[in-house]
Amino acid sequence: MKENKAVLLLSGYNPRAVIAFCRWATQRNVNYHLIASGKTDPIFLTKYADLVEISRDSKALGIGEFLSWVETLTQRYGYQQILILPTTEYFNRFLLTNRAALEDKGCIVPLVEEPLYLEISDKGKFANLCQSHGIDVPNEYIDIPQTVPFVAKPLSYFNSEGIPIYPHLILSDDDYQIFIKNENQEDYYFQEYVDGENHYLLACIQKDGSSTLFSQENLIQQSRGKSVILARISQYHNSENAKKYLHMLNDVGFWGLIMIEVRQTAPEKYVMIEANPRLWGPIQFVVDNQIDFLGMLLRDNGFVIDEYYGNEPQVEFYYWSGGITSNSQPLVFHNYSEKEFIQNIHDIRKNDIYLREDTLDIYLQELGIVE
Repeated sequence: MKENKAVLLLSGYNPRAVIAFCRWATQRNVNYHLIASGKTDPIFLTKYADLVEISRDSKALGIGEFLSWVETLTQRYGYQQILILPTTEYFNRFLLTNRAALEDKGCIVPLVEEPLYLEISDKGKFANLCQSHGIDVPNEYIDIPQTVPFVAKPLSYFNSEGIPIYPHLILSDDDYQIFIKNENQEDYYFQEYVDGENHYLLACIQKDGSSTLFSQENLIQQSRGKSVILARISQYHNSENAKKYLHMLNDVGFWGLIMIEVRQTAPEKYVMIEANPRLWGPIQFVVDNQIDFLGMLLRDNGFVIDEYYGNEPQVEFYYWSGGITSNSQPLVFHNYSEKEFIQNIHDIRKNDIYLREDTLDIYLQELGIVE
């Protein structure tokens, strides 16, 4: 019998993660539908354009309009339930705020309850949680430092005016002056800048506490701590330090998808940087290596999907060539060099996330080959 459930994705934001899900769901014959952000949404440059049910006229996101989209899908296809994929932080908080109304209309929100979600997602709260479980975090300053480098992190996702704010890497005097001029210091707290190997601990934890872990070492990143351009398989998830996070998350009752960024500052010495309890940009790396995170998430929320047990991970690199732009400079290299990048580029480019048949037009557009 055909599944009477489907997945709904808002496209246009976190596009690499959205496309990674489309690839996975297409391969696994999972029902899914897309709501495009508008006519310029990059999803229209892909083979998944036909899955767009609605194209938004505005970036504004209201619960009334969202529920009308859900009603359109249920009437059009007869679904009994629709799982809404947690693709961005802003969207997740919208889902949590409106959870009761969404669930009343048959929606599945695959997120923990709001208080626990905020304890994981708000950077200061998660740092406190980690410290209480014996996990190292960066040293914190009482007041804004007078010398660089340091990091300014938001006390919460929204500032006092209800506007999303983001961490700032204060690495130079110019960074310092820009921050002082443009930001309200009372919205931030301040930590030391931690250097070292950069790893993502990646996990899907199910409601019964069972889990699957994976990890990547980030090698090249856009400036200012933005998107990862190049990563390779890491064994960090097999470390004793990684187990501490799993024990902590089980202890507080967390389930779902999560990415935790850590820095390795010395052998067996790791420092927590931040956590994101949602899809992350390079999740294509998980899909390429046939790690069954997405299947676990959907099965845990009532979908009938066969479990998949792949071989040992075979895809060594994650690569996004389109992330190398003038605005992303200077690129940040973690435990890696330009020379190594050039030496390995032949193998690296085989795994370019957009140099594939279903997204070739995005690849050409990002490289400026076509408009």
